Amino acid sequence: MDAYTEKTSLWLEDRFNRGVAEGRYEAHRPIYGFGVKPSERNHTARMSLAYAILQELNRLNASTFADLGGGEGYMAALARDTLGYESILVELAFAACDRGRELFGLPAYQGDVHALPFEDNSIEVVLLSEVIEHLRNPLKAMAEAYRVASKAVIITTQ
Repeated sequence: MDAYTEKTSLWLEDRFNRGVAEGRYEAHRPIYGFGVKPSERNHTARMSLAYAILQELNRLNASTFADLGGGEGYMAALARDTLGYESILVELAFAACDRGRELFGLPAYQGDVHALPFEDNSIEVVLLSEVIEHLRNPLKAMAEAYRVASKAVIITTQ
């Protein structure tokens, strides 16, 4: 792992552990409800983005889904719970994977999106939402997403 990714990993570990010991975890996405603390602000934009992603997933007629860099797994859980996808979460931070398992019961894999631990064409739909702008090498990460996806890759960024 390069220095930039290592620094990012340390920041994410802190971010996804913040408040856990105190029982006040601040979610990255509005998982507690629209406009409800302790979720981060900007709920309207986050909910609109989630809706747009779900529309695309619904259109694809697929069954397996991976959210790369998916935080605590909000989108993976929505895809599973609303559309019946077999969803997994992939995150750089162990703590984010822990939150995905605890909050949503998701299979969660700690890993670097630049080198995914999956076979070619092994997941039908892969999502990189609000991730590529934070990466050391976004083109390599996108190539990895395309390598493991058999149907579609969805990328969102501001």
